[in-house]
Amino acid sequence: MIFYGKEIWFKENVAMREKLFQIQKTGLLAIAKTYKTVSTFALNLLTGCTPIDITIKEENEIWQQQQEIKKLENIGIFFNFDYATEVSPWKINSIPWRTFNEKNYIGINVLTDGSKINNRVGCAMVVFEDGNEKEHEI
Repeated sequence: MIFYGKEIWFKENVAMREKLFQIQKTGLLAIAKTYKTVSTFALNLLTGCTPIDITIKEENEIWQQQQEIKKLENIGIFFNFDYATEVSPWKINSIPWRTFNEKNYIGINVLTDGSKINNRVGCAMVVFEDGNEKEHEI
């Protein structure tokens, strides 16, 4: 529904991107079942969903190309698109992720997290080897 009339209302600026990210984040949080503090970019990676502004730009570009093709067909220039194929959504790769459980981890695993609160940024990391904590940094 958000895509309806996108050719007319979409403008490529920061305010528009932020508003679209707010809209998309609600759905991504429901899919990923994570905390609200997780960034939209991280949610896009976890769920395998393309950022909504990129999807809209892509669809607008396709729409623009279709309009150009229609103009050319009106003057007698035709194209054959039989060779073009779409990528099926189920063939798109996403980054696999899992819930942390110390007993299931074999080998070296590095976990990271970060947050931004009151214009201050913080991050942390921890290294596990065969389920045992080896190092951490805040």
